[in-house]
Amino acid sequence: METYSSKQTSWFLWLIVVFGVAGIVSLQLADIPKDEMIRSSILIGVFSILIFLLFFKLESKVFEDRVEIKFGIGLIKKTIDLKSVEELHKVTNKFWYGWGIRFTPHGWLWNISGYEAVQFKIKGQQRGFRLGCRNHEEMYQAIKTQLDKL
Repeated sequence: METYSSKQTSWFLWLIVVFGVAGIVSLQLADIPKDEMIRSSILIGVFSILIFLLFFKLESKVFEDRVEIKFGIGLIKKTIDLKSVEELHKVTNKFWYGWGIRFTPHGWLWNISGYEAVQFKIKGQQRGFRLGCRNHEEMYQAIKTQLDKL
């Protein structure tokens, strides 16, 4: 049963779509051969749509025994079994860690906006895993509650 849910939307990806459309429009106005313009427009359009669909939101759900995380339409996803969690901490990411899926000095980071995150220490793994969230206090409490029940 789901006990907590958080969804974040990426305003930054909207900019990629806007720039993609602007690129396509500028190609239409440029003085280049029609074949090149069509290929370039299709490439820019497909790339912009693909990136948008893969990363436009980060959805996190806490269940009694696991945390499910997925980007965009769900092709990129991760499940953390709460039985494998050794430690849980509230953390604040450095701004240079960026957004998206990144490898940081603390392990993998999945983040879409802001700097707050919850860090998991998983059994058998040297580095942790950070999950970016809008309110790391709420996320931490939801996960900690389920961990205490195990």
